Amino acid sequence: MIAKRSFISLLLALFAYLPTMAETSADEAKTLVKKYVADSLSEFTTTLKVFMAPEDLTQIEFYYRPSFEIPSSVYTFYVDPTPEADLVHRVRVVFISKETGKIGTLYSGMPVKNISDWALITAPDIDITDATVHGEHTIEGIYFDSRGLVQYNVFTDATNAVEKNSNGHSYAVIISGGINMDKNDIRYWNNSSLIYQLLVDVYGYKRENIYVLMAGGPVDDLFHNNFTYTNPFSPDFFHFDLNGDGTDDVGYPATKKAISEVFDLLSNKLTTEDDLFVFTTDHGDMDGQICLWGEEELTPTEFTSEINKIKNVKSIAVTTSHCFGGALIEPFKAPGRTISTSTMLCELSNSNGEGHDCLYSEFAFNWILGHKDAKADTDGDGKVSMYEAFMYAREHDHFYNNGEGGVNIYGYLHIEHPQYWSDECLGSNQFLGEGGVSGSVPSEIVFDDNIESGEIIKSAAKSITSKSNISGGDVKFYAGELVSLKSSFSVTSGAVFQAKITDDIKCGDSEVSDECDKYWKQGFYGPTIVFDANFDGLITKSTNVNSNAITIYPNPTTGDLTITLGDKVANVTITDVLGNVIYTQPASGDLFVDMSSYNKGIYLVKVVTANDSYIEKVVLK
Repeated sequence: MIAKRSFISLLLALFAYLPTMAETSADEAKTLVKKYVADSLSEFTTTLKVFMAPEDLTQIEFYYRPSFEIPSSVYTFYVDPTPEADLVHRVRVVFISKETGKIGTLYSGMPVKNISDWALITAPDIDITDATVHGEHTIEGIYFDSRGLVQYNVFTDATNAVEKNSNGHSYAVIISGGINMDKNDIRYWNNSSLIYQLLVDVYGYKRENIYVLMAGGPVDDLFHNNFTYTNPFSPDFFHFDLNGDGTDDVGYPATKKAISEVFDLLSNKLTTEDDLFVFTTDHGDMDGQICLWGEEELTPTEFTSEINKIKNVKSIAVTTSHCFGGALIEPFKAPGRTISTSTMLCELSNSNGEGHDCLYSEFAFNWILGHKDAKADTDGDGKVSMYEAFMYAREHDHFYNNGEGGVNIYGYLHIEHPQYWSDECLGSNQFLGEGGVSGSVPSEIVFDDNIESGEIIKSAAKSITSKSNISGGDVKFYAGELVSLKSSFSVTSGAVFQAKITDDIKCGDSEVSDECDKYWKQGFYGPTIVFDANFDGLITKSTNVNSNAITIYPNPTTGDLTITLGDKVANVTITDVLGNVIYTQPASGDLFVDMSSYNKGIYLVKVVTANDSYIEKVVLK
């Protein structure tokens, strides 16, 4: 009898233990996620990192994306295939059910914030910091010290700069957002310093006419002026002096409020005798937003609204180097304006290195070099126009789609298509300094340069004379009366040359393209937030909730949805996959929801009771 009782007790204990045995442990979840990574992301073994969420974490926060509430009864892992990539890159959040071990994946085009709170469980096979740029560098004649900082006095050969623009009618705005301490890469300071030096040392801009909005500004309300650039060699580095004259040049934080204040000021200050140049450098978001300090964003429409405040001005020129910059062009278009961007509206902007190792943005750097290289002056008038600077930058951009583009180790395309738009011929006659806009093409041009590559357009109201040797590229001469080719002029087979007498004098054409289907949906940028097909296989309800008490049907649905709560009193919330709440209602018994007016797609229905919660994915067909 005693033996029988002992046997029964043993059986009862075993049955009580079985649910525990079936539940996935944290160590088992780690093993599962590592296998998932090995199976699906094997090409990223040299860069990939996997983090496990803290036990008490209830929601995931992404940069510039809605937060996502973590389902109950799951282990949560953050998988970043390219942790040293630029801001926009595809990441994954992997959920593993504690009850079944099933895996569901959430994809995002933006990384997770506050990752220092998560536990690193898988590191790269190699230390990616080995690739860090060490030592001093001289690139295209410009020196960068061992900390990665660009030198002062880059344009030492510039003479009489102040005299060039002594009339003081040229104004500039430099915006470098940085987002926060973690994302404020050193290349943004270098870009800003180079532009500032160009304006002051080459074109003689008056210091008081340049408005610099950078990171947290002189007094950082967010971090009490204790912020850094992400620079492996000088982690505490920050200079407000951009050209080494001993004077602080940063006057404002790069925030929406400060930008509005600056353009309000300029709107009351500028006249029809003045020209305005605007340069932006920073991360960019997928719809063309300029990322600002404190994780703010300035949309293309908001950017244009600030520009539109300035009613009285001779001309406005904009140059940008952030990702997805082409999205600024369409709303910006207006008479008296020119804009150059490093990318189409659907592309990442590239830099000379990887992640935080970058010293400068590729397009911006070459745009600046164009003002230093006499070869950029393709029409021989002794000045570099906005169009000429753009063409020089595009031609020297290593990532322009000229056959060198490809996929880098961080999994995104090493390709960019710089874009240019101008109000008719304005950009060909628009300059930094020297009165800004010349207003007309030259009367006569003597052009004797030998051309090996690139696109060259020469336009003269009367005549063009040339003895060039054209061995490559595409050269066009447009003159009102005469094109005179001397006996030594020659064109080699394979090169393209055209000459035309015309009253319709040609200038640099706008270069705006939207071939995004070719580059966009490559799996590198990723959509905002989506789920894989297995996401609904997760057991997201708590084990304390009687699943028979809560029923959601039909699923999929064409519009009508019934939520049966039994004797539960609950709050019912329906969100889309971006986390936007589209329905919320306290309820008990049976709740009927009409979803017929919603867009077709995936929705999450969350039922929260006094003690627990239940989440189910619903498909609206």
